[in-house]
Amino acid sequence: MALTAKPPQSFFYRMFRRDIGRKGIAAVLALIVFSSIDRQVRDEQIKTVTVQFADAGTEERLNPGGSNWVLVVVQRGESRVIAVKGGKNPSQFRLRLSGTRNAISEAIQSPRKLLWRPSFAGDVSLTGEDLDLDRVAADLGTGGAVEIVDDVTFHLAEEDERKLTLGPEHLRIVGEPESGWRFDDDPKWTAFQPRQVTLRGPRSHLERIDGETTGEPLFAVDVTGQSDRVEVSDLPLLDENLSFADTSRVSARIRLVENMVPLTGDDAIFEKTVQIVDPDPEFLTQVLKQKWELGQRPHFTNKDDISRDLQIVAPEGFRKNPDGAAIREANQYVALFVRVQELNTEEPIDVKIQIHKFPGFPPNLDVRFLDVENNSDVIEVAWRGDDP
Repeated sequence: MALTAKPPQSFFYRMFRRDIGRKGIAAVLALIVFSSIDRQVRDEQIKTVTVQFADAGTEERLNPGGSNWVLVVVQRGESRVIAVKGGKNPSQFRLRLSGTRNAISEAIQSPRKLLWRPSFAGDVSLTGEDLDLDRVAADLGTGGAVEIVDDVTFHLAEEDERKLTLGPEHLRIVGEPESGWRFDDDPKWTAFQPRQVTLRGPRSHLERIDGETTGEPLFAVDVTGQSDRVEVSDLPLLDENLSFADTSRVSARIRLVENMVPLTGDDAIFEKTVQIVDPDPEFLTQVLKQKWELGQRPHFTNKDDISRDLQIVAPEGFRKNPDGAAIREANQYVALFVRVQELNTEEPIDVKIQIHKFPGFPPNLDVRFLDVENNSDVIEVAWRGDDP
């Protein structure tokens, strides 16, 4: 019988086979110890925080899910501070978490809500104190720390309310109407429903559309291809920072009129004498009442300057096919006069000349001063006679 020689076994192979059970137990114990030590090792990680805004009293309804971290900026609290919209405020920012690896891992995998209640307006940079980050750091083990990585600046403003009477100056007309038509900005042809509204928003934004001077428009009306009357409902506010405090919708009705062009010809350009409408003595000062009682009256200081040249204007289509009878009626049914009720002074003053159109004036025509650039629409008036 032939004998087969066994290959010689290596030293390491014999050592591995020897007492293999206890070696397995030792390996498992070593893995447990290593894992425990690894969890206590210091580490750093970055966590992204999403920014949301909520009105005071509603912040508790926002609860992040999953592993999300959220900063809730609480607006309209006691300080009436709000975040100004328009892209300047951050939508998210980053935090750097330092602590034990195990504590950081548990923290970033759990949802967390941070609250911030701003107390003053302006460009405010977020700090760790604002977010109470020391409390967050306490969850990261011994020596845990949390710091804001980015420059997080919010643009905040104090909220206010203003009551406003709406008019043509609050409209922005966009688009091109039908050829030969334009927007008539005479207040009597622009109607809003409701006529008065209360606006709420940043004080600086309210000041832009409020006050004696015309400010920024509130609404936009598209008149593309339109003519005559245009009605629009549910007008949205152009400024996303403003809202209505007393209504949910605003509608507007405007008028488009045909472009008026000057007519030429003997009947289209004519001269009219300016007349004085006597003031009501009841509203004169004591000195001027005495003048009135003595028979003194306002008069033009320059008798050679008591007439004005007028010119008839008409829609572009009328000029192409003029109606001579209408032009003669326009010439006939118009007068010039000045009201001197405001002439409550003894010194000569310039008074505005008013154009009055009588019944019978053609509705599709209008009239204007021929040389308004040289102040032809004003005339100097004074009281006649000496002091009593």
